[in-house]
Amino acid sequence: MNKKLKLWFSIVLTFFFVAATVIYPSNPEARAEGAAAVLFSANWDTNSDYGLSNTVQIPGANVVGYDRTGEPTLTRAASGTEGVAAHSGDGYLQLQGQDVSQSDFGYIYFSVYDNLSIDVVENTVLKYWVYHHQYNASQKMSVDLVFSDGTSMRDLGVYDKNGVAMHPTVRNEALNQWVSVEADLSLLAGKTINKILVAYGSDPSISGPFSSYFDDLSIEIADPNAGGDDGGGGDDGGGGDDGGGDDGGNGNGNGNGNGHGQAKKLEKRVREATSQQSACTLIAPKKGRTLGETLVDVLAYNAGKPADFCVKPGVIDKPITIEGPISLTLSSGTYLQSAPITLAGKGASIVGQGAGSTILKYQSGKSGANIQIGGWASHYKISGLNLTRESVGTKEKDNGIRTAASNDMGLIENLIIENQYNGMHLQVTAYTRLNNLIIAQNANTGMIMTNGEIEGPTQYYLSDILFSMNGGYAMDLRPTGGQLSIGNWDGILTFGNKEGGIRLRKYSNTKVVYGLRLSNSFFGQDGEVGGKPEIMIEGGGMHNISNTFIEIGGVSATVPNLMHPNVAGIHLGEGVSDAQLNAVYVANNTGSGLVVEGGKILITASSFLHNGLKATTNDNKTGILVKNSSAKVNVGISQFVAGGIQMTGIKSYHDNVIHTGVSFDTTGGAQGIVIVQ
Repeated sequence: MNKKLKLWFSIVLTFFFVAATVIYPSNPEARAEGAAAVLFSANWDTNSDYGLSNTVQIPGANVVGYDRTGEPTLTRAASGTEGVAAHSGDGYLQLQGQDVSQSDFGYIYFSVYDNLSIDVVENTVLKYWVYHHQYNASQKMSVDLVFSDGTSMRDLGVYDKNGVAMHPTVRNEALNQWVSVEADLSLLAGKTINKILVAYGSDPSISGPFSSYFDDLSIEIADPNAGGDDGGGGDDGGGGDDGGGDDGGNGNGNGNGNGHGQAKKLEKRVREATSQQSACTLIAPKKGRTLGETLVDVLAYNAGKPADFCVKPGVIDKPITIEGPISLTLSSGTYLQSAPITLAGKGASIVGQGAGSTILKYQSGKSGANIQIGGWASHYKISGLNLTRESVGTKEKDNGIRTAASNDMGLIENLIIENQYNGMHLQVTAYTRLNNLIIAQNANTGMIMTNGEIEGPTQYYLSDILFSMNGGYAMDLRPTGGQLSIGNWDGILTFGNKEGGIRLRKYSNTKVVYGLRLSNSFFGQDGEVGGKPEIMIEGGGMHNISNTFIEIGGVSATVPNLMHPNVAGIHLGEGVSDAQLNAVYVANNTGSGLVVEGGKILITASSFLHNGLKATTNDNKTGILVKNSSAKVNVGISQFVAGGIQMTGIKSYHDNVIHTGVSFDTTGGAQGIVIVQ
């Protein structure tokens, strides 16, 4: 049976009659040939079920009715209202009101359809058309979904076909024309849609009337092989400024959105990646013996000998060691662990069938790492697994992967690491690659790098790694053993990490991190609890950040309109000797875009926009704040946009800033460069 037919037969056929037309092909082959399965549709034409009117799901703040009395309204309207013809038929859904705040968020969420039961599967797509009428505030509206587990689409990292978050605060489609909006819900497969909402939500820079029209809404299972047609006509949803770029929470939507498209593609790639393995010998436990007991015997007998073994799901209740060059392949399914798996020697490997199908799950009440890298292990491989726990880890050694003092020449790829205490705990390596990882929802930090046991580098070369919703930092680098040099980092994506983004610590003048080389990355909505910056470098030198977006630091990823004040995008500490920023975009942080306390800092071809969203002092309403005389800052060919929030482009307490070819926006009383003597 081909993949599309398997998908078809996996769908639970739920029929309902609340404002919906549910259509299924009578012949499964029709689905396989590319016909979309429509799970829900609504068009608000005469005699259709219009759904609910003026039913508030989340009460409004700083909003009133369209005529400035009462509350905003959501109701069916006849085609031609305000001179706007329906996209099709003779009616549409109309949301109108006014945002009356000049310095705070405005929002209201209406429920249109409830008591639904729509199962989300792979290739499920939300589609609708929207017409934003006349006013800038009208652009801040979108459809939202509420699921049976209480979560909402706006907070789950869903993006439209242009990579823009499906959150009203960051929507920015073109005015005065019908625009097609399409969002792939595949990453939410397994959830059940209970409600469909329509919402208005703006940042503090937006106010005034808003009026938008919604038509031809559907939830479908799309043909995965179909082309990328946008439904014809209208705009592609990227009109206005630059299409948003928020991480699913608040902010004023001036980002590029590239990070979200990358995150979406990365998660799909990690879940579906499979490893090609050679033929293997199946290890099957005898009656009365567990998989763990059997593996202990077989692996010990073959230790140090070339061998390829494979197993089917079972209980790993004994510590097992895979000593290279042994390779162990895990079939799809869940393996319950109460003891760790250790890779030792040269050439050991453990490989699953993909992070979406092969699960190593540590049992509740047991402590330890899913996989340990033994001392001096080299040329090892870990691939295609989900490393998780039945309950969230509470102890320091509850990790998905934990290395001993030193390892080398490893490959760690295509993993999901979740529900640990710290997702990964990595120590010294001269060269190890980490590719295509999702490290999410761990109790503390996503990844710790340290040379605490022996002095040396942690030269892990990172590529395409998403850190999401961890309780501490996304990454925490701890040079406790002395100077810590690190490898290239490319395609690092962060979102919703509670303490902050990445932190490069300084313990003394010799215990610092050197050589951050960060490129093609995206940081957003970290630090809502701890208030630490998206990127915090406390010391060291030879740091380079390029082609990277740093946005919305301090803004909550889970609670609407909650922000931690004064969170900087980037903070360069007094111990930094030198750093270079090139093609860096820093915007919408609750504090300053960049804070410099020391070092020779070169900044080129960069943008600092709309920072200071929740600043409590003027110092925190700056694009760049230079605090100490030891800092020397050279800024070239860059721009500073105030937008009524970022009140000063560059502010320095010493005459130690050189700027060439720099443009400053001074609207709304903002200032270009201010030197405080």
